[in-house]
Amino acid sequence: MDLEIVQGSTFEWLILVKDVNDAPLNMVGYTGGTAGVRGMIRRAYSDAAATKPFTITILNKTGVVAAVAAKTLHLTTTQIAALEADTVGSCYLKVRLTATETAALAKGIYVYDIEVEDTTGFSFKPYSGEITVTAEATK
Repeated sequence: MDLEIVQGSTFEWLILVKDVNDAPLNMVGYTGGTAGVRGMIRRAYSDAAATKPFTITILNKTGVVAAVAAKTLHLTTTQIAALEADTVGSCYLKVRLTATETAALAKGIYVYDIEVEDTTGFSFKPYSGEITVTAEATK
């Protein structure tokens, strides 16, 4: 999935992670040991150093609603109503860059991926692609 980021703007993306059966993936416990989620932006997949890591938080529906209330995630009432129920556990990833972080990105094309790893070491990347960073006019 290709993305666009405008320099100087907050970037946020709510991802519903699904399993091989297309059901929401319960990620309770994915934050300890080797398990967890991570995401990086690089100029090229072959670059040794990441340009910028995403800040990623694992949330359930209640956590998503709390993030909206705290103004750290912006969703419409319709989007909130469409969220999967809490009974599936923590299945959302809140991917974020602050306005200061996006302002520091040079205009251009980057690549990214989001990686999820469980407690057994099984790892998969539900999203990857290109990011186009466009220049800001209002600074």
